[in-house]
Amino acid sequence: MSKGKMNADLGPALKPFDGKDDFTDWQRMMKNVLIQQDLDDALSGEKPASMTDTTWTKVLKKAKSSIEIHLTRFVRTHITEKMTAQEAWEKLENVYMGKTVSNKLFSKG
Repeated sequence: MSKGKMNADLGPALKPFDGKDDFTDWQRMMKNVLIQQDLDDALSGEKPASMTDTTWTKVLKKAKSSIEIHLTRFVRTHITEKMTAQEAWEKLENVYMGKTVSNKLFSKG
């Protein structure tokens, strides 16, 4: 998180993930951002029964947008326009989760 910058609704601003920082930490904080924005249902890809189709479409678009604005340009190259928030989330996990674990193991050796 960047120090000193505050988002009135969410507290400290989340630094965009650059592919070098701890992905697991960024992912946890990004999920918290989505929870605060009431967009976290988009990560499951399953529309809540009580939600209208129109609202669900908006949730999906906003969630993906929120994820993308918290990524650097380099990391965004892994995300395509047609991906859903869930697909983007899973793609980032596939690309960066292993690197984080490998980096931690390597640095301990």
